[in-house]
Amino acid sequence: AISNELMNELTEGGLKEFLRFVQEDEKNDNNLALCFRGNDNPSSVVIYYNNHMVWKLNMQKKGSLSVTISFNHARYSKDWKEKLNILKNTYNFNGSSGYLKATSNYFNKDFVNGTFCILKNIIEDFFNTDLQYDYFKNKAVKHKDYLEKKKQHELYLKYNNCNDGLFIYDLEFAQKKAKYIDNNKNQPDMLGIRFANGVPKSLVLLEVKSKSSAMTNPKSGFNKHLEGMENYINNTTLMSNRFVEAQKIINQYKDLRLRNVNRYVNFNSLPVEIRFILTDEAEDCFNSVNKLLNDKHYSIEHSNGAIEVYKEFKK
Repeated sequence: AISNELMNELTEGGLKEFLRFVQEDEKNDNNLALCFRGNDNPSSVVIYYNNHMVWKLNMQKKGSLSVTISFNHARYSKDWKEKLNILKNTYNFNGSSGYLKATSNYFNKDFVNGTFCILKNIIEDFFNTDLQYDYFKNKAVKHKDYLEKKKQHELYLKYNNCNDGLFIYDLEFAQKKAKYIDNNKNQPDMLGIRFANGVPKSLVLLEVKSKSSAMTNPKSGFNKHLEGMENYINNTTLMSNRFVEAQKIINQYKDLRLRNVNRYVNFNSLPVEIRFILTDEAEDCFNSVNKLLNDKHYSIEHSNGAIEVYKEFKK
């Protein structure tokens, strides 16, 4: 969750036009995800499109506000130099490549709308595998397929039910290092709470697999992620932190009038559910993990063009 100061900037201060933009998007296109990054230094909010950063918003030490963007997305855009000039000359971003930053006490509606038009276009080029020329490197390349990122983002937007169903409250969770973590590097794609009749029933660690390599890679594939999540949920200190954090984040969404949150939540601990959603190529690799899942007594469902694997662990 984020600080009260940053929340105030989003609701009433110099970042409020970003919040308005996401609120309007939820009513119309529903393409954007606003996520809290309270562990960042400084604390920040990131707004995603296709699970890639559009804007990163935070407060600077001297009280001003900053907006950071990733211009790396422009490498497949033929007109990247023109877009860079507009970002610098019209919207006052600084930097030559990689991450660009603009600083101000207030970002108006024109800034938000204008930069989004540019950033959405370059992100779409970045995801378009038909574009096979990298203009930063000035050569033809094999364009990486970011299918899994798009699927993660689609599921985040889909699961926003805090009455009966799954409510996802975070994308791209990353555990901070600490002495009691035992070097557990497992990072689930999404975190959520499962509700029934408006009551929180379980905390869900969710992993999405769409590529065959994401299933079979011995260092980062299905088996490794399953082992990592099972180890993670056995750490009572970390899970206690996740329960506190989940409650704060969902309540902050309520304050921001986002994600269809219609009530404040309050809970201390819950059962934990591990869930995998396998789509596209990953479905074809399911047989390679079927025996392991049966041995571990995971439930398996085939639904909506995907395979869902899950198990609830009692408190």
